[in-house]
Amino acid sequence: MLFNRYKKSKVVYAIDRNYSFPKSIFSEPYLYNQNTYGCPAVQIANNRLYAVNGPLDIKWIYNPVTDSMDTEFTGSNTASGLGDDVYNFINVTKQEINGIITLQCMIPYTFFTDTEGIELSLLPGTDLQMNNCTFISGSFNIYSWNRTLNFAIEVTDKNKQASFEWSVDKPFMLLYFNKPVDVEYKLMTDEMWAMCEEVKNITKLRNNTTKIYNTVLKRRPKKLL
Repeated sequence: MLFNRYKKSKVVYAIDRNYSFPKSIFSEPYLYNQNTYGCPAVQIANNRLYAVNGPLDIKWIYNPVTDSMDTEFTGSNTASGLGDDVYNFINVTKQEINGIITLQCMIPYTFFTDTEGIELSLLPGTDLQMNNCTFISGSFNIYSWNRTLNFAIEVTDKNKQASFEWSVDKPFMLLYFNKPVDVEYKLMTDEMWAMCEEVKNITKLRNNTTKIYNTVLKRRPKKLL
């Protein structure tokens, strides 16, 4: 089959219950392809590719020589009252494995669906500006693994400063679903939160989390939405 024409599945997103800042600052994901082209290939992607705009005008700067992180507010949309709380607003932490340095960015969106086999891939947004670093894409199953979004930025040259930057109202992250979906916001229910708790911070405790997958799946209610 040249073009897979799946029916659209319902997907909802919620903001982490433990998040201590105003949740409304995180924008609603929206369809990236906003066109009516007759091309079948474009139409297939129309309901799979979503964009998310940046919550702040901000530049993240990492110096691998001094192992220090800094930020700059780069536009008038961002107030100056955050101070060091900026690292709680968006959790950016350094990780080094086998000599490779990555900056792990935790974004407090969590996605849910009752359709099995829906995978979500994180891609760099069209407005994400990077210097001496690259975006590391990843995918996971949102039916059975409900966690906050996390993407990694890999430092290219460990002897030079690396930075990445995004802006308010411009795409800093793209979400690609393996099947067409409708995405909408939903307040997190107790059952949704319970499934988040099943996998929260699990990679800090265990390697090879695929061994835990079946346990998480068995504890999932048949309906979450």
